[in-house]
Amino acid sequence: MGGPKDDAGETTPLLANTDNASSSTGTSTPSSPIDVDDAASATSTSLDGDVPAADDDNEPVGWLSLPKKKQLILLALCRLSEPISSTSLLSYVYYFIKSLPGADTPQQISRRAGMMVAAFSLCQFVTGMIWGRVSDIYGRKPVIVAGLLGSMLASLGLAFSTSYRWAVCMRMMSGGSNATTGVLRTIVAELIKEKRYQGRAFLIMPMCMNIGIIIGPMLGGILANPIESHPDIFGPGSWLGGEHGVGWMKKYPYALPQLVSAVFLCLSCLLATFGLEETNPSGDILKLLKSKLSRAFATLTHPFRRSSHQPLPSNDTDTDIITPHNTTSQPRAVPLKDVLTPSVTLCLLCFIVLPLHNSTFMQLYPIFLSTPRADNSHPKSPLTFTGGLGLPASQVGSAMAILGFIGITMQLFIYPPLQTRLGTLRSYRLSLLLFPIAYLFTPFLAVLPSDSRDISEPASGVAVWSGIVAALFVQVTARTFAGPGNVILLINSVDNRRALGTVNGLGASLSSLARAVGPLSAGWGYGLALEEGVVGAVWWAMAVVAMGGVFVSSYITEGEGFAHKEEEEEEEEAEAVKDPEPTRRDRV
Repeated sequence: MGGPKDDAGETTPLLANTDNASSSTGTSTPSSPIDVDDAASATSTSLDGDVPAADDDNEPVGWLSLPKKKQLILLALCRLSEPISSTSLLSYVYYFIKSLPGADTPQQISRRAGMMVAAFSLCQFVTGMIWGRVSDIYGRKPVIVAGLLGSMLASLGLAFSTSYRWAVCMRMMSGGSNATTGVLRTIVAELIKEKRYQGRAFLIMPMCMNIGIIIGPMLGGILANPIESHPDIFGPGSWLGGEHGVGWMKKYPYALPQLVSAVFLCLSCLLATFGLEETNPSGDILKLLKSKLSRAFATLTHPFRRSSHQPLPSNDTDTDIITPHNTTSQPRAVPLKDVLTPSVTLCLLCFIVLPLHNSTFMQLYPIFLSTPRADNSHPKSPLTFTGGLGLPASQVGSAMAILGFIGITMQLFIYPPLQTRLGTLRSYRLSLLLFPIAYLFTPFLAVLPSDSRDISEPASGVAVWSGIVAALFVQVTARTFAGPGNVILLINSVDNRRALGTVNGLGASLSSLARAVGPLSAGWGYGLALEEGVVGAVWWAMAVVAMGGVFVSSYITEGEGFAHKEEEEEEEEAEAVKDPEPTRRDRV
């Protein structure tokens, strides 16, 4: 709630360049490694090279001017596999649960879908902070590799599910091992320290989410139940199916999209293993293991290096044995009481509210599109209508892909200039106002005039699809600005690098809890709303939750970030070297 001066500060492209600020005060500070790379690549810019930093902070920052491009590309590819896997399931989750024993009515299916999504997010909540702490101590890279490997195995298990319980167990396994999101954000923060680059750098992860929303639902809609959707290729008498069709596809009709998702996750795991750099120098597990093995080897061979005719080992030998222990001691994580400052706490509260309704929309929207239509020709009141649109899996996948197309377009062409003009905090607050609007009008899609009069057929026509696109446009616009803004504000509220992984892990854990509570309660509420004939009730409850996020955001302020504090400490060290402490004689 800053005054005019604060608002003016937000119009700067994130924050001013600290190097220029230090030079203006006459203080000479050592150049950072990024600046050295920038100077070295002034004549020839490679894929991984850093481009020269602009002298003027107000000069626009383009995508090609981002430093560490090779690592950012690898991070993007690692991030992309998870939304492809999760969103491909959304396009056919209604029909997947219907194919399993025990669910026949739309009310039962919606509740089971909510529980399945909640199982994934609840396990993310339990393990999110643990993985964050582990990444602070043992490094970011091992956590990402382990998470991708666990998600791949879970996708394979889900592909061949024959019961609802087994499917939930596989989603729990995927959620428990899926710790990539928070750690990937931490790596981006450690790679991109200059705040004028953060607006685009932190946009990469949401962009991958939207690309995944484009690819995933389309793959899911196309590949789900391939014998019925593509009988000429996989069905009986086809060139692949033979006389009776592909046997395992008949037994497991929804396995193919999950197998494709497992391939994406496997490729991402290989990229992370062989291409990703460790950004946590104090927590490089490979270095720790190497040092511990060296120390163990030196200890085991130490008695054999002694001889009765030789003197005891010299100090140098002892130093050789002791040094690895001293240099590789595990760093202590910052206590939680020092991590949870008021600024961090407010940002974490927003990390709860935003996914609470946003993830509910992502889970509930395809269920709403798949729900059979109802006769709303004679409603008791303008608000008492029920049913959905009755779309098949292929059309649900297309509708969800529209969401991704809108998102990627907004992120590439709309978000960067508006975020630069308005500032991170102001654009974040304005975007939150759009969520309640989207949720208020989404359920009215069920009463739009359809070209197909028979309610047993899917809704169709210009009015229906215009409404689908309009609702998605408003919601995706809000999410495009709120998502990266939420992350940037949280990152900049942390002033200690050693707490960064913990805060991101805690944020990922809390958002996972919200993603568990939201879809679970919405699945139950949606089934109840269908029974009571007021399908819009659950959507309007989401609008109330979104207004709570607007209220919390009014108390948030933007911090300086850990990089600013590190630069101040470097300046103090440089000053201490220039002006050593006066001697006792000088003091007298």
